[in-house]
Amino acid sequence: MLTASQIYAKIDRCCGTTAASYPLVDKAVDVNLAQADVYSIALKNAGWNVDDFNHTHDPFITQNIVSGQRNYYFTYDEDSNLILGISRVMAKDSSGVYQDL
Repeated sequence: MLTASQIYAKIDRCCGTTAASYPLVDKAVDVNLAQADVYSIALKNAGWNVDDFNHTHDPFITQNIVSGQRNYYFTYDEDSNLILGISRVMAKDSSGVYQDL
């Protein structure tokens, strides 16, 4: 992965700009906007699975199971991030031990 400095240098090379003609603060804003656009496009395309590498752990969500209820909806994790997929489901047994379902 490129560092921010490498990205800014690449922009200058490709666009024929300099720090004076295209200030660093403007490049930073434009790079962040471009990243948001890429994520937006990726989320619209069902074939892509994107993740934020700033999160160092998988989200862990708990839900009480209600007798007779069949559907449970998990749209957002504990940090209000959109859930793209569920990789594991566990239930706690009567002794308090979690078991894979």
